Amino acid sequence: MMFTDLVCLLCIGDDRFSTLKHTRPFAKKDPLQKHLNIHVANGEFRQGFRCKHPSCSEWIEGLGHFKNYAAFVHGV
Repeated sequence: MMFTDLVCLLCIGDDRFSTLKHTRPFAKKDPLQKHLNIHVANGEFRQGFRCKHPSCSEWIEGLGHFKNYAAFVHGV
């Protein structure tokens, strides 16, 4: 599924947040990249994981794979 807004594909599937927070759009790619750096610092790319988008189940192996996948599949 492609998005019309820039959203964090790690936060979007996080049920700890309100719908408003985990689908929060970013106005530009730079703020989204800074936000993604928080996930990197928290170690969320140390192990593989399933894409957290509700309609997806792609296995993600590392930050590089995530960035390419997010751009080409989800348009983020």
